[in-house]
Amino acid sequence: MENYVSLDIGSHNIKMLYAKRQANGKVTILGEATQPTKNSVEEGLINNVLTLAEAIKQAKNEIETSCDIVIKNVTVGISGSHIECCSITDSIKTIDVSHCIQPLDVRNINTQMCSVEHSEDIEICSMYPLYYEIDNASASNKKRVLDVVGTYSNSLSATYLFTYCNKEQIDRVKSACKIAGVDVAKLVLLPEVTPYAYLKMEDSDECCAIVDLGKGTTNLSIIKDGRVHYIASIPIGIDAIDGDLLSHGIHKRYVEQLRKKYGRATTDNVNQESEINEYPAHKALSHFNVVTIIQNRLLDIIECVESEISRAHMMADVKNGDGIILTGGGSLIDGITNLFANKLGCQITDLDPKYVNVDEESLEILSKGTIGPALGIILSQINKCTNEVIDSKRPTNEESKPVEITIENKKKDEEDKKDELDNDLGDQIDDEYSDKPKKTGMFHNVYKAISQSFKKIITKDDSDELL
Repeated sequence: MENYVSLDIGSHNIKMLYAKRQANGKVTILGEATQPTKNSVEEGLINNVLTLAEAIKQAKNEIETSCDIVIKNVTVGISGSHIECCSITDSIKTIDVSHCIQPLDVRNINTQMCSVEHSEDIEICSMYPLYYEIDNASASNKKRVLDVVGTYSNSLSATYLFTYCNKEQIDRVKSACKIAGVDVAKLVLLPEVTPYAYLKMEDSDECCAIVDLGKGTTNLSIIKDGRVHYIASIPIGIDAIDGDLLSHGIHKRYVEQLRKKYGRATTDNVNQESEINEYPAHKALSHFNVVTIIQNRLLDIIECVESEISRAHMMADVKNGDGIILTGGGSLIDGITNLFANKLGCQITDLDPKYVNVDEESLEILSKGTIGPALGIILSQINKCTNEVIDSKRPTNEESKPVEITIENKKKDEEDKKDELDNDLGDQIDDEYSDKPKKTGMFHNVYKAISQSFKKIITKDDSDELL
């Protein structure tokens, strides 16, 4: 059985999961810990590594104590407005005289994609083919295929998805984990891995979009043909609703309770004369006004989701496919599926939540909270047929190595653990890590990202020399 530990860094909480993969392929959750980030993360952006490190250390110690293990490294998932994606298309000539596409052709186009250069302030997190295109003798246009080896074509064209994020944020994640006494085995983007918690990706032929309504961010994942085709992290979440309620005189202590008890996504069938008097407020508060505040903010989120799907040119695919799947704490707001359906005009599903590839013994742990992203981190690493996370500095035709999460018996390493916990590494962090990160705007145009953040250093003519 393989051991896995995931760390989901959210805007309000960090969640750590310890799991094992059973012989039948199912995952058993053996440990779970949640700790507040205490304002060290805002809208997915880390602004205080020391406070975040303390939360990670506490979650790590909790699982180590309850499961009698020592956690050496974790797979970390992040989100926020600094993560983006773009698609790039390139082509090569096939090498076989009969124009039958060989595995070497696929490796050559993959190597050529690795020749993408990017700006110094971003880091490529993953790249993988979305589809290939071959010459179609019976049609003027090229034919899209997923399994290209063995087909015939004069040239091979491939469209790859690149996901990337701010390099400074990655450095802050690694620094916080180092202070907490744990290494980062791999870093993934939450919108890219969350779908694995809710879908059997190999069976996801129809296009669908997963919208994870979190506290500080709303993450979007668009899946088609069993692959993630587009991701976005919208820096608006349920916190924005709570902020709106605060501005109307509700004390911070009661805002979340008020939202959960009286919150609805639409004002339909809400009595305009009904008043809420059980919470201290500086002015009269009507139930209708509370719902109106929530509805208006949700409409903002829906508009952002629609904008991102349209930017990916996949709105028709989503509407004609399986529609939108709502997850996360925000999906529990009464009437939210109807609001999404009325505004976007497609099928809306509320998972509430339903997880895949998890044994029944783990359902009790999973029901304690919305830990879909943390579970998705683990399941994405287990699924060997999914999108590979690669190092942009090494050739991609090299065989991908599995993530190894080292978990040793606590009794063997008890003394080493004590030394690590007693070690104060805070002085090693520069003052710059406590500064709030600079935001570059809510959204960035994908095509601007292609033209500005990436540039091809191998031209079409140069590609012939590779062969």
